[in-house]
Amino acid sequence: MSTSTQSTATHTSVLVRRVPALENGDRLTRPEFERRYEAMPHLKKAELIEGVVY
Repeated sequence: MSTSTQSTATHTSVLVRRVPALENGDRLTRPEFERRYEAMPHLKKAELIEGVVY
């Protein structure tokens, strides 16, 4: 008796996007700064002054 197996499992890949860390001196827009800041809950303080991260 021969047995045939078919793989019908579907592979669902989840795209994981990593948000880059805020770095002193980065030049960012306000929306990008806020996106990165919110992704770093352990960060105590960061400021965006005239587009530069401090």
